[in-house]
Amino acid sequence: MCGSYKRSFCKEALRYLKREADPQLWAATQVEVGGTHAELGIPGEGRAANEHLTDAITAYRNALEVYTREVFPSYYELVRKNLDKAATLLAQAKPDVQ
Repeated sequence: MCGSYKRSFCKEALRYLKREADPQLWAATQVEVGGTHAELGIPGEGRAANEHLTDAITAYRNALEVYTREVFPSYYELVRKNLDKAATLLAQAKPDVQ
Protein backbone atom coordinates (compact mmCIF):
# COMPACT_ATOMS: atom_id res chain seq x y z
CA MET A 1 0.00 0.00 0.00
CA CYS A 2 1.35 3.43 -0.95
CA GLY A 3 2.59 5.44 2.04
CA SER A 4 0.32 8.45 1.62
CA TYR A 5 -2.69 6.22 0.93
CA LYS A 6 -1.91 4.07 3.96
CA ARG A 7 -1.48 7.17 6.11
CA SER A 8 -4.86 8.49 5.02
CA PHE A 9 -6.49 5.12 5.62
CA CYS A 10 -5.06 4.79 9.13
CA LYS A 11 -5.95 8.35 10.09
CA GLU A 12 -9.48 7.80 8.84
CA ALA A 13 -9.71 4.59 10.85
CA LEU A 14 -8.63 6.48 13.97
CA ARG A 15 -11.57 8.85 13.51
CA TYR A 16 -13.86 5.90 14.21
CA LEU A 17 -11.74 3.75 16.51
CA LYS A 18 -11.97 4.76 20.10
CA ARG A 19 -9.32 3.73 22.55
CA GLU A 20 -11.95 3.01 25.18
CA ALA A 21 -13.88 0.64 22.88
CA ASP A 22 -10.92 -1.47 21.69
CA PRO A 23 -7.58 -0.40 23.17
CA GLN A 24 -5.50 -3.03 21.39
CA LEU A 25 -6.92 -2.24 17.95
CA TRP A 26 -6.48 1.47 18.62
CA ALA A 27 -2.86 0.92 19.66
CA ALA A 28 -2.16 -1.32 16.65
CA THR A 29 -3.52 1.39 14.37
CA GLN A 30 -1.33 3.97 16.11
CA VAL A 31 1.68 1.74 15.39
CA GLU A 32 0.67 1.59 11.70
CA VAL A 33 0.33 5.37 11.59
CA GLY A 34 3.73 5.72 13.24
CA GLY A 35 5.36 3.30 10.84
CA THR A 36 3.90 5.04 7.83
CA HIS A 37 5.07 8.45 9.00
CA ALA A 38 8.51 7.06 9.82
CA GLU A 39 8.79 5.57 6.31
CA LEU A 40 7.79 8.89 4.76
CA GLY A 41 10.19 10.85 6.95
CA ILE A 42 13.32 8.72 6.58
CA PRO A 43 14.33 9.55 3.01
CA GLY A 44 13.55 13.25 3.21
CA GLU A 45 14.98 16.42 4.58
CA GLY A 46 13.46 19.64 5.73
CA ARG A 47 10.08 20.48 7.12
CA ALA A 48 8.05 17.62 5.58
CA ALA A 49 10.45 14.92 6.76
CA ASN A 50 10.65 16.45 10.23
CA GLU A 51 6.85 16.63 10.46
CA HIS A 52 6.53 12.98 9.46
CA LEU A 53 9.07 11.92 12.07
CA THR A 54 7.34 14.05 14.72
CA ASP A 55 4.00 12.47 13.82
CA ALA A 56 5.60 9.01 14.01
CA ILE A 57 6.90 9.76 17.49
CA THR A 58 3.47 10.96 18.62
CA ALA A 59 1.76 7.85 17.25
CA TYR A 60 4.29 5.50 18.88
CA ARG A 61 3.89 7.28 22.21
CA ASN A 62 0.12 6.91 21.91
CA ALA A 63 0.50 3.19 21.30
CA LEU A 64 2.73 2.84 24.36
CA GLU A 65 -0.13 4.11 26.51
CA VAL A 66 -1.77 0.73 25.80
CA TYR A 67 1.25 -1.44 25.07
CA THR A 68 2.84 -1.12 28.48
CA ARG A 69 5.91 -3.09 29.50
CA GLU A 70 3.94 -4.89 32.21
CA VAL A 71 0.93 -5.98 30.13
CA PHE A 72 2.36 -6.36 26.60
CA PRO A 73 6.14 -6.70 27.00
CA SER A 74 6.89 -7.87 23.44
CA TYR A 75 4.76 -5.16 21.82
CA TYR A 76 6.21 -2.60 24.21
CA GLU A 77 9.77 -3.48 23.16
CA LEU A 78 8.94 -3.39 19.45
CA VAL A 79 7.16 -0.04 19.63
CA ARG A 80 9.83 1.39 21.94
CA LYS A 81 12.54 0.48 19.40
CA ASN A 82 10.56 2.16 16.62
CA LEU A 83 10.05 5.23 18.80
CA ASP A 84 13.75 5.42 19.64
CA LYS A 85 14.70 5.08 15.95
CA ALA A 86 12.29 7.85 14.89
CA ALA A 87 13.55 10.11 17.70
CA THR A 88 17.16 9.50 16.68
CA LEU A 89 16.39 10.27 13.05
CA LEU A 90 14.60 13.46 14.03
CA ALA A 91 17.54 14.52 16.21
CA GLN A 92 19.90 13.95 13.28
CA ALA A 93 17.63 15.59 10.72
CA LYS A 94 18.69 18.71 8.94
CA PRO A 95 16.62 21.72 9.88
CA ASP A 96 14.23 23.18 7.38
CA VAL A 97 16.12 25.63 5.22
CA GLN A 98 14.09 28.26 3.45
